Amino acid sequence: MRFGDRFLTDPDLFPARIAGERCGDRDITLDLAGGPFHITGLTARQRESLATRFGAASVATSFEIIICRAAASDFHELDTRGWEYSLDFETNAIAGMRLMARIDPERNRAAIWTPVDDVDEFFGIVENVLRPLVATRLLANGGLLVHSTAAEGFLFAGESGAGKSTIAKLAVDAGRAVLSDDLNAVVRRGEGFALTPLPFTGDLTREQLSSEETPLRAIVRLEKGDHESVRPMSRAETASLLVRSAPYVNREAESGALLLERAAEIAQHATTLVLTFRRDSDVWPILTKSCP
Repeated sequence: MRFGDRFLTDPDLFPARIAGERCGDRDITLDLAGGPFHITGLTARQRESLATRFGAASVATSFEIIICRAAASDFHELDTRGWEYSLDFETNAIAGMRLMARIDPERNRAAIWTPVDDVDEFFGIVENVLRPLVATRLLANGGLLVHSTAAEGFLFAGESGAGKSTIAKLAVDAGRAVLSDDLNAVVRRGEGFALTPLPFTGDLTREQLSSEETPLRAIVRLEKGDHESVRPMSRAETASLLVRSAPYVNREAESGALLLERAAEIAQHATTLVLTFRRDSDVWPILTKSCP
């Protein structure tokens, strides 16, 4: 199957360069890790959608995203019942539901083509581009985007089903500050690293999440069991866990060496643990004892 076949009525017409009719004359700046991102060409409704979802900032920007108009007929109408949505990726290009995007990393700019103007849908169109864009730019600038739950300096990762969503709910129930239960940004701060919030969530709502950056204390691999226990995890195993948990960039061969180097560096700057836990347990006493 060719790139874009699932979503586009004519993949051969995918834009070859960043150009097109802008949807409107509004703009907004999103202050996210890997950015900030200045988004132009918005309609009033599109800007409202982004401001409601991500907030608006008044900061100097480093990356521009242009919103261009596309016809609804450019995209297949899809029945998504029972379907797990995934995007199509090609080098510096993305295709999805009512979405085409092209990225020019050398010039720090991108374009999104979409027919969507709905307030409740548009932010999802942009978020589907921001996620891989944040991942790429974090890696290039000293950090890493990790599929994980982060709470009070602990970064919890693991294979699908290991318990990331469960540990996030346990943390919320215990009154702990959770940054995200889906994607978290590890950013360089001086000689070490910190966890900084991103508005990319899973099951938790934005109201349940903290917006406070915290120093990285520990990287924890999760495994479910019938008791609570903590054991050390080697630096090599930790680096491997971070590589496996780094979406978007871990599928690109050209990022492999830098990704492994970054994962190993982050592993050297944190306590590294394996946590076995029950679905209904209070894990915080054993965690804080292992990582004062």
